[in-house]
Amino acid sequence: MNFEMKHLEQLLKRTLKEQAHIPDNYLASIKSLTNDCYKVIFGTGYNSDPGGSNEDINNTGNNLYLGATGYQLSIVSGDANDTLLGTGAQVLSLAGLDVNNDEISELVFMDGITPVLTANEYVRLNSVINTNYGGAGHGPVGTVNITGGGFNWCKLEPSQSNGLLGRYSIPRLWTFIGDVISFSGDNSTEYYAQICVKLPTTSLFEAHRQLVYRNTGDIRATPSSTQGPADLVLKSTKLSGAGTEHISCYFSGYLILTSELEKFTEVL
Repeated sequence: MNFEMKHLEQLLKRTLKEQAHIPDNYLASIKSLTNDCYKVIFGTGYNSDPGGSNEDINNTGNNLYLGATGYQLSIVSGDANDTLLGTGAQVLSLAGLDVNNDEISELVFMDGITPVLTANEYVRLNSVINTNYGGAGHGPVGTVNITGGGFNWCKLEPSQSNGLLGRYSIPRLWTFIGDVISFSGDNSTEYYAQICVKLPTTSLFEAHRQLVYRNTGDIRATPSSTQGPADLVLKSTKLSGAGTEHISCYFSGYLILTSELEKFTEVL
């Protein structure tokens, strides 16, 4: 049994009222799905010093882009050693959505302090992974910034191997079913953690716990490319505490082709 199927079955078992047995007909239906029909999704976020108003849980210093215009992104390091043959970050893997809300991805070869442009135009950025590196730090030597359209889309700190975006944007024709969403903060500080959603026809709103475990709370992206994607955004507000505190988040779930949902929605 592959990794994705194993964890999909575990998710289904947790959603049953008796939390015990998946009927054979449902399980057979789920197993008829191919890997092209579902994907395991997970992500993390980190904000080193959230303020008193709702901020995205990321380390860029700004809330991430939620507009409708696609941008070619610029990637640059603060250190000349982050090059294809250097001792730091050599190759970054980027994945996100284009202006049609379809998934796109590419590899970017670092050129140190010289900016490199992406081949694609992005309307959303879902992941940044340092796939090749020259040193023992598993990440860049300097701070790497990914910018476009006046926004900082992602920041990789020295030795940080992946982007801490704290969000995920669902491509068209797919449905996201949340499995786990968790938050962790400095023990001397109180936070108000927020699970927020932007649907294709709405502005960003707070959804609280409606996304966890229940199919009635899934996020469905529009089947039309003329509307924007659906976004899961994790935010926080600091309620008390002095000095520099931090908050981090983690989420996991499944992308299912919306056309295939009927094979298991009765179980959920």
